[in-house]
Amino acid sequence: RNIRFDFSGGDSQYAFGESESRDASNGFSWSLDGLYARQERISGGVAFEREKRTWDLELRVDGPTVEVFVDGKFTGRMTTLDARPIQGYLGFYTSTGAIRVVAPEVERRDRETFLFDARALGNGLHPSRLGETSLRGLYGRPVTGLPLAGAGTAILWFPEESEKHLAELEAGAWEEEIQGRLDLFLEQWMMEDASQGVTVVWPDSMPAETQAVIRDRYLNGAVEDLVLPRGGLYWATHSGRSDLLESGMTVGGWKRPLLLFADPAGIVQFARRLSRSQSGFHRDFLNQLLEYQDHARPGQAGAND
Repeated sequence: RNIRFDFSGGDSQYAFGESESRDASNGFSWSLDGLYARQERISGGVAFEREKRTWDLELRVDGPTVEVFVDGKFTGRMTTLDARPIQGYLGFYTSTGAIRVVAPEVERRDRETFLFDARALGNGLHPSRLGETSLRGLYGRPVTGLPLAGAGTAILWFPEESEKHLAELEAGAWEEEIQGRLDLFLEQWMMEDASQGVTVVWPDSMPAETQAVIRDRYLNGAVEDLVLPRGGLYWATHSGRSDLLESGMTVGGWKRPLLLFADPAGIVQFARRLSRSQSGFHRDFLNQLLEYQDHARPGQAGAND
């Protein structure tokens, strides 16, 4: 896969050989392109604090994700459309003008993934490894360590509650809160008849018996008129990560769960706090369900279906 970081800037007259003097630049425009027909390239601009003729460029490749840093500042990122790792050679070329590459270096850091405090692949979402902490920053990053469905996955992430809040609760209150959230979510999910799967992730500090009671309630048909997601209902735990919340905001003392959507390749395409609204899902989330809807039929549909 040929991934290109393009940039345009500097003194064009000097680059074309039409001037002997070289003027400094106050910035440049750039784009990052994976050359996929179904993936738009990412573009932007960099403004220097003062005019300059040289600048540092760093490309950090981690699995399927590449992050761009200019003069040590994050500039942009891209993840391959099929989530395959980025491999191969690093090269430079120009279409017009000329550039000078000074002391290029390639540093392998893949062994860091075996460390106990290693970060999530592509700085994405993982139940126990740290990654991007901004919900908006998770867009376009891979999901690892969680069960995912073939047509895409809705991830319902319940955060760790504070020890003070848990100590003030009556017995069974945490269980009731999660069940109430799940009942509303699955009711809205049935209305959409989505083909994707649902993965429920809660803190591993939750007592094992509480986890089992909640799972069995849905899997054993204890909820009347409940139809399980066509893509499957999965369960997982996280290690009490609270960095994703971005703030200590609570509703009724409870931290709001997060709702994310990972496409079939396991790339985050949606991430927001979950609402208790009875009006349905966020329109951007619904757009993801529609875009990745699996239209495969079981082989028993009639001609008029």
